[in-house]
Amino acid sequence: MLTATQSSVPLSSRRRGALTAFVSTALLLLLATSAGAVEWSLSLEARARGELFRTPSASPVLDDSYQLGLGRVRFVADATHERWTFHGALQGAAMAGLPEDGAFGIGPVYFAANDGDDNPRDFGVLELSAAWSGDVVSFVVGRQRWADGLEAGTGVPELDAVKRARLAERLVGNWDWVNVGRRFDGGSAKLDGDGIHGAFFLFHPLAGGVEYDNAFEPLDDLTVGGATATFEYGEWFPGDVPAEARLFAILYDDERPGARAAAGGPVKVDTLGASLLVGDAGRDVLLWGAWQTGDWGSRDHSAWAGIVEAGWRLEGAGDPEIRFGVARASGDEPDGGHEAFFNLLPTNHKWYGAMDYNAFSNLLDVYALGRRGFGPWKVTAELHHFSLVEKGDGWYGGSGAFDEAPLGYARRRNGRFPATDLGWELDLTAARAVGNWKLAAGASYFLGREAAEHLLREDADGAWAFFQVSRSWDF
Repeated sequence: MLTATQSSVPLSSRRRGALTAFVSTALLLLLATSAGAVEWSLSLEARARGELFRTPSASPVLDDSYQLGLGRVRFVADATHERWTFHGALQGAAMAGLPEDGAFGIGPVYFAANDGDDNPRDFGVLELSAAWSGDVVSFVVGRQRWADGLEAGTGVPELDAVKRARLAERLVGNWDWVNVGRRFDGGSAKLDGDGIHGAFFLFHPLAGGVEYDNAFEPLDDLTVGGATATFEYGEWFPGDVPAEARLFAILYDDERPGARAAAGGPVKVDTLGASLLVGDAGRDVLLWGAWQTGDWGSRDHSAWAGIVEAGWRLEGAGDPEIRFGVARASGDEPDGGHEAFFNLLPTNHKWYGAMDYNAFSNLLDVYALGRRGFGPWKVTAELHHFSLVEKGDGWYGGSGAFDEAPLGYARRRNGRFPATDLGWELDLTAARAVGNWKLAAGASYFLGREAAEHLLREDADGAWAFFQVSRSWDF
């Protein structure tokens, strides 16, 4: 069970302190740049979403049907002076309708994370940073976003869209689908060399994601850092092969109470990996792999994960796109060491089914995706088949740390599973823009099979639907 604890600092005091810091910093930046020309950018972003759940269930006494209402507003300000950009964002977020005894899905996770508050809300400083951009080196210091896999672009719009949609945030991401989101305190830097793009970061993640009460409080006992080398598209491979290669290393050091409780001690995981994107505007192949070593409490940690995916973009009515892929993350067997791949701090809503039943641990996901335009609407369909890798391990869910108390992942199990087949999930979404408005709607169905039925004895099937409207204003 994912749980959270209240901060000892009163909520109102923390929010007043956050607002004071934001306003004070803005005034200081204004004074500091008053001697020269300053370009200001102000915007307001608003989002509202309704979600309906009919979830799987392990017990007839649990609530398997519930509805959530979520709203979020962000005020964003930027001041640019020569090579410097000072950036800040305030966020207010609220939700209603959390079930007190939800059977499954993200509803009970929200409820537990907010200590039983069924209508949590939050106001705080989402982002606050200073950035310097040079011809070769650039850096950002302060509260910021980070998406691993998106450190550099290819220069081909279709391939950069593939990177945003199919590569970025696999292991470290901003988790913005949930209402609060995730941000990081620390520093990052980028280095543009001759054909090589380097990126470096060192962060304390902030509480957030599904957590409102302690949102944007630094998780001081959790540190994540890394380095990436991206070999520029079309420059490094013989025969003018249109490809981009990327190497990455991520260090994760977690001494929070939640990590110690889950692992029996600190979680210290080093991840080394690579990705390769080969293709052009019409087709591509994406390869991704990672290998992990370290300590899982008192146990040695050794794990791996890999993804193979191919896509085609066709010309014609609706500009259809088709993709196929296989993703596999190692699982654990009780043999002394810890061998389940650790998913770190991702945005898992993008990858392993829109219903958020899965994390990338002990998982085999075979999937197909189709996308096509119908007039102003862009319609996407995804079909996943999920399996466990090891029957002796658990069925994992979650998207990483969001507070001090929980690890950020649930390991669902009821002894040894009788089979590996978890089930099928079909996701359908439609989206369009109307001026500055964006509309999106979708529905999903999960058909549980033997492994899911073993755990969810009352009902292993689930359904979900949502409708979302968002808008931005520039001032």
